[in-house]
Parts: sequence; C-alpha cells; structure tokens
Amino acid sequence: HELRTPLATIQSSAELAEMFMQRGAEAKSTKHLGRIEDNVERMTTLLEDVLIFGRVESGRLPFHPEPMDLGPLAQETVSSMQQGIGQNHCIRASGIDDALPMTADPQLIRLILTNLLSNAVKYSDEESCVQLTVDREEEHVRITVEDKGIGIPEADLDRLFEPFHRAENVGTRRGTGLGLSILKEVADVHGGRVGVESTEGVGSTFWVVLPLSPPPESPETQP
Repeated sequence: HELRTPLATIQSSAELAEMFMQRGAEAKSTKHLGRIEDNVERMTTLLEDVLIFGRVESGRLPFHPEPMDLGPLAQETVSSMQQGIGQNHCIRASGIDDALPMTADPQLIRLILTNLLSNAVKYSDEESCVQLTVDREEEHVRITVEDKGIGIPEADLDRLFEPFHRAENVGTRRGTGLGLSILKEVADVHGGRVGVESTEGVGSTFWVVLPLSPPPESPETQP
C-alpha cells in the first residue's frame, strides 16, 4: 500500500501535467510536476528504509567509522531538510556551529539526524518549530530533537523502537514503522543509546547519545 499510493499519484499527475502542458496551462502543469517530485522523494525514503532494515535483519548493516566533525554534517542536514520536507516548518538548531570531532560512520550519523528531523516534521503542524540540539557530555555527544506535534500515547512508548510498530494516533500520516527501529540499530552499532519523552497532544523529545569514539567491543566493519 505504501508503494502503490505514490505510484498511482505519480501516474495520474504525469497524465494531468501532460494534458495541461498541451493546453498551455503552465501553472497547473507545474503543480502536478511538484506532486510527482514529492511522491518520488517519498518512494525513495520508503525503499531506503526497507533496504536498510533488510541489512539490519541479516546482520550486514555497513559500519565504517572514521574521524569526522558532527557540526558541519548537522548544518548540512538541517539545510537540506529546511529546503525539502521541512520547508513549511521552522527548524531551529543549537550547538552545531562549533567543531565537534568524533569517530563515527558519517552516513549513519546523517541517517540519525535525518530520521529524527523528518519524524519531528511529519508529526507536527505546518509552521510549527522543531528544535535540534547537540551537546557534548564528557566523552559522549547527545543529539536531541524536540517537536510540539501530536505526541505519543503512553501505551505505545515501550514498543516505539520495535520494527513496524506505529503509534495508534498517527492517523493518515504515512510511514513504514521502520524508521525508529533503524535509528536504534544505528545507535547500537556505535555503542550508543536512544530514548524518548512524549505526551500525547503536547509533543515529543527524542534523543540519541553516542560515544565520541566507538568502544572496543563495537561490531566489526561490515562489507
């Protein structure tokens, strides 16, 4: 269902865009081209989640830690999010302007940031603000994302990081239920941990704590 719906939208929008182009109705054609772009992005995200989850399940999640700076990576991710699915929200950030060197897998850290921010945007009203905060805590870094969205029912909190579990109040908001389980796995391979505090109807605060260097017992690099 999650793939069929955007495919159907892409097909119908392509047909309508072509029709309006032939009639010289450029504004209407542009509108449907935008719908195509949005749904292609949605399908790409869904497929990426499924592929990553498949690697997690098979124990082959790529993990290539290297020296990196979290600050610029977080800035780039916020900028990309603000120009994409977060364009109708304000995304505030603190603690990302200073250098924050660590040893981690840059692609997986980007996945953490994207996952947290996209979830906050998805479950918040348009024009509302999402807050990203990065703090150094001795030999760890804490990444926190806070929103003022729909929040999570208390009954769902214990299962929130399980694969395919979605809170009962998500309504028509789309998703695979894989994002948070992938988030937890990425934190685990770094020797980190995740958590959430949330009140239904008030908002949610998700956090990820990662060591500045992976511990010796971290999983070996996977191909």
